[in-house]
Amino acid sequence: MMNVVSEAVSLSVPLIEQRLITSIPFNEDTFRYFVFDSLIRSGIDIKRLVLEYPSSEVSGEKIDTVILNSEGVIPEIAIEFKYHRSNPSGRNLPSTMSAGQLLADYAKLREFSSGQRIVVYLTDGEMLRYFGNSRNGLSMLLDLNGESEIFDGTLPITKTLREHAGDWSRGVRLSLISRWDLGSENNLFVWEIEPM
Repeated sequence: MMNVVSEAVSLSVPLIEQRLITSIPFNEDTFRYFVFDSLIRSGIDIKRLVLEYPSSEVSGEKIDTVILNSEGVIPEIAIEFKYHRSNPSGRNLPSTMSAGQLLADYAKLREFSSGQRIVVYLTDGEMLRYFGNSRNGLSMLLDLNGESEIFDGTLPITKTLREHAGDWSRGVRLSLISRWDLGSENNLFVWEIEPM
């Protein structure tokens, strides 16, 4: 099931793939701007796009990108972006902490009163292996294949992961909308988040 965000992400895939194989610096901001540009190219009026949208539902937090309704007033889609990659210096965040950051984005979107909540996640092989390891309790994130799954505080995740994952007193329904294999173990995911 494609939606406006996954269609825009699809448009940005060639740009992302090209940048990932060059020595040109590529970070989460560049990743977001590639998708932002693709949203505009796919027909979203730039006046409807807001970067770093203040969230009154989550104190002090900002949503990476919000698409306003056609009148440009009410948030229609809230999008969080996350890019995890190995650091060339070798000083990576622990995988558990990185996974917790992704879960914290799910929790942040759960509290947002938007009509649709989307997480766009780009990662490399290190985090794919972490999520794919059934001992970490998160392999279902990669295995949804267009289906949805309830994700809540009852999952068997580690104490360290729980410390970085935000408030999970309420769960979410996760649906994997799209996934792209970008080569060199890089994968791009689009999930929809529904509060429970």
